[in-house]
Amino acid sequence: TYSIGPTLGDVSVNAITTDANFIYAAAEDGLYYANVNSPFLADFNEWSKRTDFVNTTVNNGPFSNIVNYGGTIYINYDDAAYNSDTMYYDEGSGWQRFDAILSLDNNVVEFSNCQLVVAHNGNVERFDQSRNVIENIFSFNGSEFIQANHAIYSPDGFTYIASKDRGLIKAWNAWSASSMMPPGPYSNKAFAMDSEGDHVWVATGTVGGPWNIDYTNGIDGIFRFENEEWSYYNHTNEPTNLDLVNVIGFLDVAVDPTDPEHAVAATWTGGVVEFEEGTLVTIYDESNSALQIYGTETGRVAIAGLNIDSDCNLWVANSNCIDPIVVKEPGGT
Repeated sequence: TYSIGPTLGDVSVNAITTDANFIYAAAEDGLYYANVNSPFLADFNEWSKRTDFVNTTVNNGPFSNIVNYGGTIYINYDDAAYNSDTMYYDEGSGWQRFDAILSLDNNVVEFSNCQLVVAHNGNVERFDQSRNVIENIFSFNGSEFIQANHAIYSPDGFTYIASKDRGLIKAWNAWSASSMMPPGPYSNKAFAMDSEGDHVWVATGTVGGPWNIDYTNGIDGIFRFENEEWSYYNHTNEPTNLDLVNVIGFLDVAVDPTDPEHAVAATWTGGVVEFEEGTLVTIYDESNSALQIYGTETGRVAIAGLNIDSDCNLWVANSNCIDPIVVKEPGGT
């Protein structure tokens, strides 16, 4: 472990590389370097900061990636603004700007199988040693942008991309790719769950404080695990579950003890959602049940929790209304 900050101060280092003479550390507060052959790299006095960028405003970072490609050092300046990163390279005579990938978010820069691979928010590019584009994988089978977290180029001729929404992508080019995803739920959110037999249901939540509608984190819906497979129900399942477009915050779920194919869910905006054999069959709100609106908010029925008792009565906690406890009997009333 090397403490490279001035007077042993902590430095957040994001990436390192070396060339024939130096070891480089791309850090949050600049680019540090030291003689790669120094026997005292643990001594912070051996390290210096490079401040010779043409644009002096980037001298103090942050730098997110650094690689050595054929003796040329490439470093990425990580601008906080969207699609505003800048890549620089030094062939031994000073820093130059890599204009071919200007004004993009360069999530990862990788030297991979003798190519420079750069993963962006919407595509992945591969460059040769002269910085010519070899391949621009700008879509998944020509249908959508690729949200790339990381990418490598393998000896088998494929680019493997760790994506934000399609798992691991194996791409030949922008028109030919496949996606590999391990079985799992729609997201990692879990707020409440219930099970019966081999059926498991997970309500993802959530609410904002104090118990406000969370439009960002409350939209993942509800998940079901059955026969070793996951399924999900939320606003992305259109048109099958079009009614869930405005249903936010699945806070609770209950599985019928007499029928594991039957489940009901409490939502913070859309009342009670009922499922039969994996299909959304009913959404109960003020228009078709004894449930009441939340205060004076027309169209919003907020349910904080629910449960099915041993007699198959459905008990519902109806928030911010005159009658907060509602029961639905097996006969439907």
